[in-house]
Amino acid sequence: KTSDTDIFESEPVRDIMENLSLHDGFYKRESVDAAIEHKDEIIPLLLDILDKIIASPEAYARKDDFLHIYALMLLGHFRETKAHTPVIALLNLPEDTVDSLFGDLIFENVPAILFRTCGGSSDQIKSLVLNRSAWVSSRAAALQSMVLGVLEDVLDRDETLKFFSSLHSEKKDDFPIDFWNTFGRCVYDLYPLELMDTIKEI
Repeated sequence: KTSDTDIFESEPVRDIMENLSLHDGFYKRESVDAAIEHKDEIIPLLLDILDKIIASPEAYARKDDFLHIYALMLLGHFRETKAHTPVIALLNLPEDTVDSLFGDLIFENVPAILFRTCGGSSDQIKSLVLNRSAWVSSRAAALQSMVLGVLEDVLDRDETLKFFSSLHSEKKDDFPIDFWNTFGRCVYDLYPLELMDTIKEI
């Protein structure tokens, strides 16, 4: 069987990735710093990790290592737009799979990763929000990412509010209560006076 580390082209990168894959309860700060130094060489390898997860998500959910976590976090840090579509695909997976793969990252880090990799376009993020078969926490993370994108001047505020308004007026009966709880907080965070009546209705 070929391991993930067999594709690495240089010894320093191989050492970095092998260390990142170790699950010993410690944050690999030195390896993360080294990965950032080897950014150009390491990005294609991190993308390959995401592709492997998409191809066999259950297998990765059972693996006892954090390589895919570091891959997700580093690609977000790099603002790598090529990671956006794979990340969206991962978040569209069933609830149990996403939870097993990413745990609390779905609430804590995924929103930032989504807007950092989107390249200024919220189209795929919106598609995740609208996907009723996706885990509600994935969809909530997508909503939160749009707010962060506006606050960071990555996404347009008016366009985002227009989308939020359309959700409430056209899709209300389709979404669970947990979704609307997040929706209300997200709209409030943008403090749109024009949607205050909408917030009060939630």
